Amino acid sequence: MSETSIDKQLAKDLAEYGSSAQARENLALVQRIASLYEQKADLNTALEWYSYASYLADHKDPALTYKVAIIELKRLDRSIAEFETWLAWYPNAENAPEVRAQLNDLKARKAQAQLPDLPPPPQPISTPAPRITFFP
Repeated sequence: MSETSIDKQLAKDLAEYGSSAQARENLALVQRIASLYEQKADLNTALEWYSYASYLADHKDPALTYKVAIIELKRLDRSIAEFETWLAWYPNAENAPEVRAQLNDLKARKAQAQLPDLPPPPQPISTPAPRITFFP
C-alpha cells in the first residue's frame, strides 16, 4: 500500500472512529488503525492503538499481546540504532558517556525482553473424507 493510500485509509478510519461511541469500541476498526500506523512506521502511535485494541479484547487475545510485544521490541531496536548512530557521529561529545550508558540500558532491556507465548495453532479435525461413488 502506498503512503498516499495509507494516509487516505487512515483518515477514513479515524473519521469513522470519531463518529460514535460504538465505533470507538469497534475492535476490528481499532486494529486496522493500529496496522496502518505500523505500515507508516509510526511505532509509537501503532503501539498506542494496539494496546487499546488489546484492552478492548480484555487482554485475552494472544495475537494482540504478541503484536504489542513485537512493536515494543521494534521501538527498542530503533532506539538502539539511533543511539549507536549518534555515538558513531559524535564519539567524543561531552554527553557521550551518558548516551553510552543509556544505550547499554536499552540493550539490557532488549536482552531481558521476552515475547509472550502463543498457544499452538489449532489442529485440523481428522475426520475421513466422505466416499464419493461415481458408478453404482
